[in-house]
Amino acid sequence: MKIDLHSHIVLEDTFGAAGKHGPWIEIKDDGVTYFTWSGTTRPIVNPRQRAELEATGTSRVPHWAVSDPAVRIAAMDEKGIDKMGISISPLLYLYSGEEEIAVPFASIQNDAMAKFCSHAPDRLFFMSALPLQNMEASLAEVDRSVKTLGVKAINIGASNIAGRELDDEYFYPLWQKCEDLDLLVMVHPEATSGIQGQKEQTAAQHLLDYCYQDTLAPLTLMVGGVFDLFPKLKVYIQHGGGFLPYQWRRLEIFSAEAQRLGSQASGPRQIKAKRPIRDYLPNLYLDLLIHDLSSRHMALDLMGPDNIVVGDNFDGADSADGFKFVEEMNLSSEVENKIMGGNAARILNL
Repeated sequence: MKIDLHSHIVLEDTFGAAGKHGPWIEIKDDGVTYFTWSGTTRPIVNPRQRAELEATGTSRVPHWAVSDPAVRIAAMDEKGIDKMGISISPLLYLYSGEEEIAVPFASIQNDAMAKFCSHAPDRLFFMSALPLQNMEASLAEVDRSVKTLGVKAINIGASNIAGRELDDEYFYPLWQKCEDLDLLVMVHPEATSGIQGQKEQTAAQHLLDYCYQDTLAPLTLMVGGVFDLFPKLKVYIQHGGGFLPYQWRRLEIFSAEAQRLGSQASGPRQIKAKRPIRDYLPNLYLDLLIHDLSSRHMALDLMGPDNIVVGDNFDGADSADGFKFVEEMNLSSEVENKIMGGNAARILNL
């Protein structure tokens, strides 16, 4: 079985539902699809679409901007994908937005995804969005999503969530609920350039943004002591975990030294983890959306075959064939089957 855990959707049922934040999707006269949110309009042009545009003068709307589930199912069939997890665009977290807009908009997005997935419940499922600037509302939305919509995972940002990092005590009630309900926490970076009041990024900052956040999120949970308090918490980090596999030994050595210093390191630099950070790796799951074969092997070597999944940002800007990426690694059939779908089915109770 092939299960893809990483794909996005912006549905027509949500168009204009966030007031001044949009969102809107339209194809303009130049043949390019444009996405508008929070006063920003950007073209949607990935390498495949650029080639189409140059060849034909127009480009197909990416699957994350198509509201017809039959189109998504047909694309999955073409690639041999059995099940796919859907989540909102990270441009639409609205963590810095007004609560009176963000709270109902999260529910609107979840209802829209539930409707989309209901057309093929054996093929599609989704990760619930939350208005995390309001924890009470977020917890209520988790309960509603599980009891009414049948979700098995939530989708949150990676850093600076309404000004907080993931080890902040503010998030403890959410971690407790996810443990109690056995929900997977899917962490996906929020596009920093989409945050209100955020200064425009330089080219280098833009290129590094997601990789930095993908590294920061799991490390924050580990050194912040979150997995000591919530040992059953399951967290899925996308894009191969950022720099985590590549810089793991450095992080391990320096965190151990900081732990040895103990109370001599004060304030926000103090490590709260009670054990070596390697002990927390079983709480993490990484996908292999890593565009270099040797780096994919590094991720697998670090995490082991039970904590790697496929998530390839289906038809997104950095999309690749996640299952082909696995095949290129020349793994045993047992390990390949785990990564391609077995692990995802297990941690999501599919």
